[in-house]
Amino acid sequence: MQRVDSLRGSLEVPLAAAARLVGQILRPIRSALRSMAGQLEACGVPAFALLALPVLNMLITMVWLPFSQLSPKLGDVAMALAIFGGLAGLAILASRSDKARPVAAVAGTIAVIFGGFASVSFPSALGTAMSTTLWDGPFLRFDRLLGVDHAAFYDWLVGVPYAVDAMSFCYGLTVLIVLLTGIVVVMLGRYERLGEFNVMFASTLTIVVLVSAMMPAAGLFTEVRFTAAVLQALPDGAGTYHLDLFYALRAGTPMAYGPFDNPGLIVFPSFHTCMALLVLYALRDDPVLKWPAAIYCAITVVATVPYGSHYVADLAGGAAIFAACAWAVRVRAAELREATPRLAVVAAQ
Repeated sequence: MQRVDSLRGSLEVPLAAAARLVGQILRPIRSALRSMAGQLEACGVPAFALLALPVLNMLITMVWLPFSQLSPKLGDVAMALAIFGGLAGLAILASRSDKARPVAAVAGTIAVIFGGFASVSFPSALGTAMSTTLWDGPFLRFDRLLGVDHAAFYDWLVGVPYAVDAMSFCYGLTVLIVLLTGIVVVMLGRYERLGEFNVMFASTLTIVVLVSAMMPAAGLFTEVRFTAAVLQALPDGAGTYHLDLFYALRAGTPMAYGPFDNPGLIVFPSFHTCMALLVLYALRDDPVLKWPAAIYCAITVVATVPYGSHYVADLAGGAAIFAACAWAVRVRAAELREATPRLAVVAAQ
């Protein structure tokens, strides 16, 4: 016991010195990271939205990929990392200057959107490849309980002048419209709103990918037979563009895969619904832009069914996830606003 006590006593001094040294090294690093996060936050690019989703998905991919039939396209992975790193680096550098604030905001928002889509490509494919039971049957039954007759509705819709063209335009340009919405918010100088926008995008995409991995589905076009008139009115591949990859992943077919190869495997919940709602939510109090945003949102949600092969259940799931994230973001913002005066008083004392 004396030897143990003696050894412990002899180690206390060097261990304490090592702990102080480590603390001295880490203190400026923590300070620099907090400063960087604060600068990005002021530009509407919260560090959570910029980094959390890509890092989470990289960790999931690194753990899961060795046990799958996918082999990564290393060139595409390197290109995606370079693009994301360049955008994120530009946002971080530009956030140091007030004059470059719009540059940081735009670069950071593009990084959030690009990094989100690129990083979820592997987890969504790996989730699809799991041998869990497909949920198409329950989703279709849910739609029928609501009284939805997909075939009859789209027989009527394709007869409405310009309806198919409007749906094609809105659905096909959804990612671009989401990006342009972020840029418009920057132009309006609404950096707090931009921060909300970026957090909402990253949060909803994260939840959608995780839920879809547990509840995979092939899509509406595998369960409902549309008439020739509907199929001819829709663009080639509408509702079926993802099926070749979907069934190959389900069958365990070995393949080379990269971050640019995902054509949209997620059926439930619908992320297109989340994106459409995000556009409207970001512009909700603009007296002019809220009206075209509302029209775009409505058309895209309707178009999501035939173009994305979605059930109404998918739309409901996407809307529920969006609403939950919006509520959480607004509650958090209210808490921060309440805490700021208290912190100011403490600092003054």
